Amino acid sequence: MKKYYDLNVSFEDTMCYFYEWEEDNIEVIRTIPFIRVSKKVFKNILTNKIVLDKVELDIFKDNTILINGDKTTAILLTDTTNAFVLEFDSKGREISLSTLLVEDELEINELSYSMKNYDIKYSVLEPRVFNSVSKKDIKVKNYLLKELEELKNSKNESKLFYLYYELFHKKCNDFLVAYNAIKDSIKEIRREHYNLYELLTLKYKKSELSK
Repeated sequence: MKKYYDLNVSFEDTMCYFYEWEEDNIEVIRTIPFIRVSKKVFKNILTNKIVLDKVELDIFKDNTILINGDKTTAILLTDTTNAFVLEFDSKGREISLSTLLVEDELEINELSYSMKNYDIKYSVLEPRVFNSVSKKDIKVKNYLLKELEELKNSKNESKLFYLYYELFHKKCNDFLVAYNAIKDSIKEIRREHYNLYELLTLKYKKSELSK
């Protein structure tokens, strides 16, 4: 077992790729245990949540140190092709994971070629859930739905019609028709919804700055 230093992570309860990381959720690990496992074991851990056997928990417990000095139980795993980080609770049960930045993953995979496979002892808890919808899509969807409900409750026709025009590039003068059309469209997030989200959040930021 080796150690890896100065690693950016973003711990989540489901797989979240680096391009979906939220800035306020990024942490820097000063040092973390670093192991290479076989491709078979890596695939099994990638597709299932796990719990460490007691012997492994005793080895890895509190051996990961964050940049602020806090300690946690985590492991950096690689199969020489892919890599990610798992975090565990005090009983060895997996509680979160983090993908890696491309440059970190490439370096880790390169370093692992000179390492032997570590026979990590663990049990499978349950199949891992992978989001079919990106985290950003979910964020945009929830924001627009909240905005839409606020417009409905306040009966703000002018703003609703404005959003309808921005989304569909045509006019509508019927409040319910516009409301239902926008709401139905949000079921499947498209580029137009991102544009609408950027427009709304930009206006909000400008209004905050003017206070």
